[in-house]
Amino acid sequence: MRKFRDSTGLLEGLEELLSESSSHSFIRFEGNQDVREQIDMFSRAAIVVGVHGGSLANIVFCAPETVVFEIGFHTPQTDHYAHTSRELNLEYHRVDALADGDVSSVSSEFVYIDKSSSNEILKRVAEKINYVGHVDEF
Repeated sequence: MRKFRDSTGLLEGLEELLSESSSHSFIRFEGNQDVREQIDMFSRAAIVVGVHGGSLANIVFCAPETVVFEIGFHTPQTDHYAHTSRELNLEYHRVDALADGDVSSVSSEFVYIDKSSSNEILKRVAEKINYVGHVDEF
């Protein structure tokens, strides 16, 4: 499973943002749940933020209009989650992943995003959950 280096504090920001919500919660998918737990988790998700890789295929279990943020690459071989999202009526957003040595390296084990991409995800999540505070606090 490809790993996310969270140098921008995205996960902490999401956890903090969603802890303020009475109707949403933050759940980290580790890939070690059994199939039924994975189906349940993704079918209840309102928002999915994930790194391009096999685990993101679980979006097939999401309800229509679920918001999907793929931290991924812009290459002709990496559009399958965009196509899947479109066919399933999911709200899809790709965030450019950066990898050590090559920005478009789909073979990288570790990826990360820049601060502006992290802030964009946090702002869109805040809008989705109708957060009334200031996202700049994260």
